[in-house]
Amino acid sequence: MAKIKDITIVDEHTLRLNNDAEKGDTIDLFDINQVDMSIITKKIDEARDKEYNARLNNLKEKLNLEKEQAIQQAIDTYKETNIKLREQLENQKESL
Repeated sequence: MAKIKDITIVDEHTLRLNNDAEKGDTIDLFDINQVDMSIITKKIDEARDKEYNARLNNLKEKLNLEKEQAIQQAIDTYKETNIKLREQLENQKESL
């Protein structure tokens, strides 16, 4: 009875033996020398990328909202200043 030590993880439910096996051979997961982790690594990378993209999109939305608010505040300040200056100009015209 041999212990199988070379396997590949195919997906979350499937392992592939990379050597020939016979009835009675065992797989001790603690004893495995070589495991192809590329599928797991790929899934982790995809999930991480998805999370980073979600965070990036949220940050973009927040920055766009802040930018729009700053622009609106600048427009409001401009209008108020313009009105005050027009009033001052009218007062100066009247006093002349």
